[in-house]
Amino acid sequence: MIHESTTRSIGPILLATLLLVTACASQQPKRGTATSDTSTQAVSGNPDEMAGNALQALSAGNGQQALAAIARANVLAPKRADLAWLHARICMLSPGCEPEPVETRLRKLAPENGVVWLGPLARAQSRSDKRVEEQILEAMSHAQRFDLYWTDLVWRIATARNARAPAAGSPGAPPHPLTKALDETTEALSDAVVPAFKPLNTSCELDRTQAAGAVVRSQVERDKFSAQMIELMKKLPREQDVSLAILRWAGEPLLPQK
Repeated sequence: MIHESTTRSIGPILLATLLLVTACASQQPKRGTATSDTSTQAVSGNPDEMAGNALQALSAGNGQQALAAIARANVLAPKRADLAWLHARICMLSPGCEPEPVETRLRKLAPENGVVWLGPLARAQSRSDKRVEEQILEAMSHAQRFDLYWTDLVWRIATARNARAPAAGSPGAPPHPLTKALDETTEALSDAVVPAFKPLNTSCELDRTQAAGAVVRSQVERDKFSAQMIELMKKLPREQDVSLAILRWAGEPLLPQK
């Protein structure tokens, strides 16, 4: 179990980073309904497209294909900590993959980010190694920030996926292609990221998230709003700032109603 003092130090930061896990999607797609197969897509020089392929393969239960795609993305963009973090997460979720080398590279790219310790924490807990667990929690409590790279990954991958989708109005194109790309990216990324918080026993009862999600889902011109959200994500790297901006725009209260 996590000591109360340590939980107070890192709990609010962890909760804040999950603000848009549910708020980003305007309409959650059904699982298993993706129309494209990553095994048939041409190899791209775009690391964000490769990251999207990795998430799609992971959602389809093809861990090895997901690993190959995210490894390719990291070769194409070796200095991007967000892609290294996603590589570590996909490795953790793929049987037979050893995440330590990837996590070591992530710690070199982002030594100040507490997220780099989630994998080691999970393994220490699985071994019931309380001494190492306490050491890791102590290190996490002193991290300068706790960044899941959620906002950057969502807008980059969704934009890359949308660029490869059939143009709106063309045969076989979805009615809202950008929104579809945003929804599918949000859902797939949630599958990869949310399990990382199991070792921290994080609960996510966030009224503000639910309120922001309701605003998103109420939009009539979905692709127009999705494009505005992506521009917002480009400017505001913190998930909680995006959520607050949506609530301010809609004139909604920023604090839960009593």
